[in-house]
Amino acid sequence: MLMNSYVSMLGRDMFDRFLNSEISRINIVLRTHIASSRDFLLIKEKIQNHLGENLPEDIDFEVTGFGIVISQSSHLLTKGQVKSISLTLVLIFAVMLLLFLSGKAAFIALIPNCFPIVINFGLMGWLGIELSIATSLIACIAIGLAVDDTIHYLVRYNSEFKKDMDKDRALHDTIKSVGKPIIFTTLTIGIGFSILLFSHFKPTAIFGLLMVITMLSALVGDLLLLPSLMLHVELVTAWDLVKLMPAQPGVSAAMAHELHQPLNAIKMGSEFLKMMIQQEAQIPQEHLSQVANEISDQVDRTAEIINRLRVFDQQQDIDKEEVDINQPIRSVLRVIGDQLRLENIEYNLHLDENLSPILAHSNRMAQIVFNLVSNARDAINEKKDDGPERRTRLIDIHSFGENNRVVFTVSDTGAGIPRHVRSRIFEPFFTTKEAGRGKGLGLCITYQVVRDYRGRIEVQTEEGAGTMFKVSIPCARKAMEEKVNA
Repeated sequence: MLMNSYVSMLGRDMFDRFLNSEISRINIVLRTHIASSRDFLLIKEKIQNHLGENLPEDIDFEVTGFGIVISQSSHLLTKGQVKSISLTLVLIFAVMLLLFLSGKAAFIALIPNCFPIVINFGLMGWLGIELSIATSLIACIAIGLAVDDTIHYLVRYNSEFKKDMDKDRALHDTIKSVGKPIIFTTLTIGIGFSILLFSHFKPTAIFGLLMVITMLSALVGDLLLLPSLMLHVELVTAWDLVKLMPAQPGVSAAMAHELHQPLNAIKMGSEFLKMMIQQEAQIPQEHLSQVANEISDQVDRTAEIINRLRVFDQQQDIDKEEVDINQPIRSVLRVIGDQLRLENIEYNLHLDENLSPILAHSNRMAQIVFNLVSNARDAINEKKDDGPERRTRLIDIHSFGENNRVVFTVSDTGAGIPRHVRSRIFEPFFTTKEAGRGKGLGLCITYQVVRDYRGRIEVQTEEGAGTMFKVSIPCARKAMEEKVNA
């Protein structure tokens, strides 16, 4: 009777929506003003707990509905986006690590990318804004924009820094060139999202507010945090190493540089003779003989280097011999001394004739002297005139004994080494010269050869005043003792 009354009141279609014909299944509809996905899931959990505690075990129940389905979908999507953000940060770290070959640089690159995300979620927690699909999307958008700006900034900074190795100037020029586009892009996107603040739909207005704040935070990260952090890291990109790799297998860049030294010496000697002939100047017989002998010696040195290429895997200690350090010094100056004079550069030799010999290779010691004298010549030529007075253009070379070691120094009155590059002068491929004028191998090879002889190389320099390189190598007797005791 009661069932018929309900059918009469509601109609058959409406009645069937709430109760089946067997009266074994019933639907209960709950109408609510809840809009939060989290609140929907909490009320579902409360209903399930209540029914589980108060209904008999033989009665099954299910809490569902459009709002519940949407809330569960939103919850799953939000969790997925959080995982995606975490994976994205890991991938960004990996890409930066591969690009700049430094874990420190990769970590520093993450900081400005994470900064707007931290500000976004921190502000949400402070204001009590719940995590949802819309609010979690903000982090994804922020990462995309921040990563793009960071890569542009780092690549440009790396390019600027390699011009003269001056971090302050590189930062200034990078911010000046890259900063304007970053600011313009950020403000444009921020103004676009600020329109959402006028929406009467609260979630949309909150989304707009968070996006504007996040965009400004990303701008602060890229223009303030990143430049400050870059003062504490050196960048070497994978592309820098690729450019330094030889295009074809064969002679390495270092060996090519070693071969270039005697060939360059031969060229200097031959050019001197050519110039004297063109000027129809009289060449003293003794002088002509010296140049010819040195050219012959340099040819022999080149042949020896080529022979060493065939057996480069053998230990160098086998061929070491006692060398008088003054001999390679004089040998080098006989070849390039005339060239120095043609460039109005004077040189003075102060050599101790009673020095003990060292265990080394004569041609490799000549290579060290040639590298240091050539660098001294370049430094003098690079120094700008300070005024109308003729400046001193001088190279001083000394040799002497000191504490069972043989020492020689090469001093110049050149431009000196800038403070910000002094710690890097012995790095391979590091050079402050213009492209095509040097590969940055001279001092690197010199440093390695000196170390092979258990020696030390030191540098004293002052900008605008000149530089002195000091090379000290154990005398032959001391070197043999150290070898036996090692």
